[in-house]
Amino acid sequence: MTLEPLRELVRRERRGRRWSFQTVASKATEKDHPIGASTVRSIENGSHAPTPESLRALAAVFGLNYYDLLRLAGYLPEETAAGAVLPLPAFWPEFA
Repeated sequence: MTLEPLRELVRRERRGRRWSFQTVASKATEKDHPIGASTVRSIENGSHAPTPESLRALAAVFGLNYYDLLRLAGYLPEETAAGAVLPLPAFWPEFA
C-alpha cells in the first residue's frame, strides 16, 4: 500500500493554509493532540509511517475525518460492506 494519497492530503491541507510544520504542531498541541513538527514533515516526505496518534492529531488540526485518515494510512480496510461491524483495533484504548 502506498501512502502517497495521505502524504498529498496532509501537504495540501498544510500548504493551503500557508502553515509551517511548526504551526501544525502548535495547533495540534492546542487541541490536546501533540505532534512534533518533525513528525509532520516526515509524514509529508514519506520517511515516517504515521501512527494512529499522529493521524488523530492531523485530523483535529485540519478538521478531517479520523477514520478516513486511518484508511489512507492502511489501518482500516478501504471498503467495508454496508452495515459491517469491524473489530476495534488495539490502538483505541478508550474502548478497550
